[in-house]
Amino acid sequence: TPTPGTYYHIVNRNSGQVLDISGASKTNGGLADQWPITGGTNQEWTFTAINGGYKVISVNSGLLLDDYGWSKTAGTQLDQWNDTNGANQWWNIVSAGNGYYYLVNQNSGDYADVTGASTANGAAVIQWSSTGGTNQQWSFVAV
Repeated sequence: TPTPGTYYHIVNRNSGQVLDISGASKTNGGLADQWPITGGTNQEWTFTAINGGYKVISVNSGLLLDDYGWSKTAGTQLDQWNDTNGANQWWNIVSAGNGYYYLVNQNSGDYADVTGASTANGAAVIQWSSTGGTNQQWSFVAV
């Protein structure tokens, strides 16, 4: 599991691309997608322990990976938002084995998922029920 205070790339097992905030946005609502590593801080994340899980924080914006609007709908695209101290911004990190993990939202119970198991640049990172697919598995690589 990640060490608080360390910066990480969060790498999708299926695509090999990293969790990214589109356009290096620094504003609430900036959308989560996947992208090849560019060296930008919009692809770097740090973790703070909370409620048995973690806040996942963008190094670029200081905003948190967020289940927009407290949604419980599969397919909702993840975004970044100011810290509201809510379960929609708290993520359980569950081992998938072999150094990979699932990011499970404490509000919805859904998993951070690359939509449609896409390997395309810019594919949306959404929340989806557990499938066991590699598009829901992530590794944490220290920057």
